[in-house]
Amino acid sequence: MSRLLRLPGSGSSTDPVERQATPVTSVGAILLMTIAAAAPIAYIIMPLIAGVLLNVANWRWVAGAWALCGAAALVMIIRWRPAAPAKHSTGEMWTPALAGVALAALLQTITLANGGVWGVELWTFAVIGLAALGTLVILMRRMSNPTMTIAPLRDRRLVLLLFILALSFIANLWFYTTLALQYIYGLTPFETAVVLLPAQVANIVGSAMAAKAIPRLGLARAGALLLAINAVLLFGSALVSLSTPIWLIVAILCGYSLTMIGAGITMTNAIMDQAAKSDSGFASAYRSATANIAAAISVIVMTGILFATGSASLAHQADQAGLSETTTSEVASALSDGQTSSAVSTEYAVPADVVAEISQMQTDAYLVAYRTQGLVGGAITLLAAVLFYVVLRRKHEAAV
Repeated sequence: MSRLLRLPGSGSSTDPVERQATPVTSVGAILLMTIAAAAPIAYIIMPLIAGVLLNVANWRWVAGAWALCGAAALVMIIRWRPAAPAKHSTGEMWTPALAGVALAALLQTITLANGGVWGVELWTFAVIGLAALGTLVILMRRMSNPTMTIAPLRDRRLVLLLFILALSFIANLWFYTTLALQYIYGLTPFETAVVLLPAQVANIVGSAMAAKAIPRLGLARAGALLLAINAVLLFGSALVSLSTPIWLIVAILCGYSLTMIGAGITMTNAIMDQAAKSDSGFASAYRSATANIAAAISVIVMTGILFATGSASLAHQADQAGLSETTTSEVASALSDGQTSSAVSTEYAVPADVVAEISQMQTDAYLVAYRTQGLVGGAITLLAAVLFYVVLRRKHEAAV
């Protein structure tokens, strides 16, 4: 889908390095672009459905609903896709298939490790991923003309752009704001989905904004500006307090969504423009793989930072209040698991007023962690903005 983010006329007439994108006229491409245009509707509808399911059932129903939607989409694509030409050589499919298996298995390994699952399931996925990766390397060495190629990765500038893309995935204000609204402000999953509807709409608006910004400013300026604004909004989220109105938090997230989508489109255009025309498909694949891997790793890195920060805050508050750090941690964990204050008070033999005090400490610790993600995410995104501008400007200077 990343290739669909290339905008017709994405080049800038004032910057020779940013060439015009070729208009797409094939039936298959038009069909995919139509699907991509309709897809943002899911950003609005699906969170509401998930909120309802979580209120009346549990998270397993959400996963089941997504699986059914995916199956229905697959059936529709198979049924309505345009017929392929009678004579159409696609090359061997072993190397792309093995690359996909390796990526999926290794991502699942990372996800399980982040969740603390170190049993047979994790090692099974790890072995499958490494076996697929090893087989892929062997086949690519032995085949005279493998479909999969690492040629795009020999381009140093393209690798730098992929690295910048990965940096942009470190911050995830969406995820942490969703948690903040529930654990700090006490909203239900459905209420959270409703409150975040404007930010979902901003995701759609961001695509249109990028379409206007890129031709006017060029990729370098447009991408750097959008990333810089995104960083400022992340820093803004670090100023949130318990008295901050929810509408202001949503407004910050709207700006973040709008600029992040826009920046993502400019980075995708830069990556695709950097690749040779014959390698554009592989550049798109490496872009998608980088995004997926970076998103998985960022969860581990950022969650680790926030957990350490929140735990340190909770321990510090417990020490100041003269409470046992162990008891405070156990009570806070039980409250996070959804146990009522009265049940926690009975189970841990802690007075109700102390449980209420620990609950407030936990809220304050969540807030400290939320502010930390804003600071860390903002700093990394600002670094990405600077690097993006420098890389593209040097490309421009080299072309002059």
